[in-house]
Amino acid sequence: MGTYGYISIIAMVCYGFMLLMFLTAKRNKIVNSFLVVLVGLLFWAGGSAFMRVHLWPSYEFWYQVSLLGILLLPYAYYCFILAFGGVKKSLPGKIYLAVMLICFVVNIRHGVFLGCPNVVEKNGLPTFVYEIKPTILVLFFPAGIFLIYLFLILVRICKANPNMKVQYEPVMAGVLVLFAGNMLLGIPFFSGFPIDILSGVVNVFFLFYALIRRRLFRLQMLASPSLCYGVGFLFSVIVFLNVIPYLQKIFHIQMNKNTTLYALAFAIVFLVIYALFTFLWKLLVRSVFVREENYQTEKIREFSSAISKTLDLNEILDKTISVMKELMDVGNIYICMQDAPGQPYRGVASDQPLNDLTFTMEEENPMIQWLKEHEEPIIYRDFRYTVEYKSMWESEKHRLDKTHIRYCAGLKDGECLVGVILITDASVKKRLVYDEVQLISSVTSVASIAIKNSRLYERARQEARTDEMTGLLNRKYFYEVLNEELEKTGRHRWHLRSSM
Repeated sequence: MGTYGYISIIAMVCYGFMLLMFLTAKRNKIVNSFLVVLVGLLFWAGGSAFMRVHLWPSYEFWYQVSLLGILLLPYAYYCFILAFGGVKKSLPGKIYLAVMLICFVVNIRHGVFLGCPNVVEKNGLPTFVYEIKPTILVLFFPAGIFLIYLFLILVRICKANPNMKVQYEPVMAGVLVLFAGNMLLGIPFFSGFPIDILSGVVNVFFLFYALIRRRLFRLQMLASPSLCYGVGFLFSVIVFLNVIPYLQKIFHIQMNKNTTLYALAFAIVFLVIYALFTFLWKLLVRSVFVREENYQTEKIREFSSAISKTLDLNEILDKTISVMKELMDVGNIYICMQDAPGQPYRGVASDQPLNDLTFTMEEENPMIQWLKEHEEPIIYRDFRYTVEYKSMWESEKHRLDKTHIRYCAGLKDGECLVGVILITDASVKKRLVYDEVQLISSVTSVASIAIKNSRLYERARQEARTDEMTGLLNRKYFYEVLNEELEKTGRHRWHLRSSM
C-alpha cells in the first residue's frame, strides 16, 4: 500500500470513530440519519482502503463495496437534510434509491458504467487508475438531478424558516466539497490520488460541526464505554500489526514451526496492548475533555440544592446570575420579570449593581412571543435571520444590538413566561460556543422551578392574608348586627372587644 492508501485508512478511522461516538447519543431522526450518512461513508472509505491493501477476497470486491457507498450517499444526505429541517420524505427519494440500486447491480455484472480500476506501477508502487468512460454519465446524471432536487428542498426549507439558513451552511459546504472531490477524479493531474476520499473526510467534519450547532453532541459522549473499547481495539490492531515482526525476532518464534506458542504469545501481547490503550483513552477523555462538563454538572447540582432551600425571589435571581457568570465567559447578565400577565417585563436584577435596569420589554415583543412558544434559549446571532426579528420595531432592534446581546432565555411558570434573561457578549470578537446553550437551558430549567415555588408561596401568603382580613371583617360585621338587635330588644349593649 502506497502513501495514498493511508488517506483511505485515516478516513475509515475517522468515520468509525464518529459512528461509535454517535451510537451512544440520544436517538432522534437527525442522529439516526447522520448514522446512515456515516455508514455510507464508511462503505466508501473502507472499501477503498481494503481495495488498496488487496484484502481478501479480492480488490474487485472491495471496489464494489466502495462504489455502493458512493451511490447511496446522495440518498443518505437526502434523509439527513430532511430530518435536519423537520421535513417528511417524499417519492423522489425512493425513486432515486431504486434507480441507483438497479444501476449498481447492472454495473457489477458488466462494468458498463464504471469498471474496476487497473493496477499500474507508478514510482515503483502499485497505483489504481480508473478508466473513465462516457457511460459514467448514467451514474452521475441521476445523482446530479437528485442533488438539484435536494437543493430546491433546501431553498424551500430556508424560505419557510430563515433561521435554518444558518444551520444548513456547514451541511451545504460539506456537500459542495464532496461533489467537487468526485468531479476532480476525471482530471489527469489527480490520477491515482484519492481526492474523493480526502474530500469525504473534510465533508464529515462539516456535518459534525452542524450537529454541534444543533446541540446534538456533548463531550460526555467521548467517554462512553462503546467508544472507549472501540478506540482501544482499533489502535491495538494498528500497533499490534506493526510490532509483530519485532516480536518474532525477540522471541525467535516462527508461525509454521511454533503454531501453539505463536498464538498464545501474540494473544497475550494483543490483550496487554488493548487494555493499555483502552485505559489511556479513558484517562485522556476524562482528564482533558470531560472534566469541564463534570465541573459544570457539579456546579449546577450545587446551584439546584442552594435555591431549593429558599423562597425569596431576589435570592433566586442573584444565585442564577452568579452560577452563569461562574460557568460562562460572557459579559453582563440582566433579568427582566413580569409582575402580572399583560404587563411589560422590567429589569429587576443584574450582575453589576450599577447597571441600568430602567429598560422594559413589552409582552407583544416578537422575541418574547418566541420564548413563550419554545423551550430552548435564543442565540441572538441566529435569531437575526428569523421573521420574528424582522417584525420587531427598529428601536427594539437598536437597543438589543447596542448592548451586544448574545443569548436570550426564558423563565417559565408552567406555560406562562414570567421572566427573561438577557446575556451579552464579553467581547464582540468572541466566537459563539454552542455548548453554552445547553448550559443555559439547564440553569434556566432549575431556576424556573424555584421561581414557580416562590410565586406559589407568595400567592399562598397573599391568600392567607386576604382570608384573615376577610375573617376579621366578617366578625366585626356580626358584632355590629348583634348590637343593633340587642338595642332593639332593650337588652344590654354588646360591646365589641378591644381587639376588634
